[in-house]
Amino acid sequence: MISKRIHHAERKKAKNHLVFKSLKGDYYTIGWKKQTLTSMLLVGKGREILKEAITEELSKGSVLVNKNLPAEVLPDDKVVNNRRITRKRAK
Repeated sequence: MISKRIHHAERKKAKNHLVFKSLKGDYYTIGWKKQTLTSMLLVGKGREILKEAITEELSKGSVLVNKNLPAEVLPDDKVVNNRRITRKRAK
């Protein structure tokens, strides 16, 4: 029951922050002062910053919890939410 509550709380944080689950099973968030994910997605530089942050954390072995992100900010061929994501490149 406690695990479900923690998981639900982290999902709520995912609306405004990047939420990751570490190799130890702990959850942690990454956010930017006065910025939400939505506001960062509206700006090209914001999308780049999000992609860099996600790539760095996934390379440490963490799992991205957010499901509210467009494919363009996800790294090419990474594991997100315990499933492999392979982005199709535009031709």
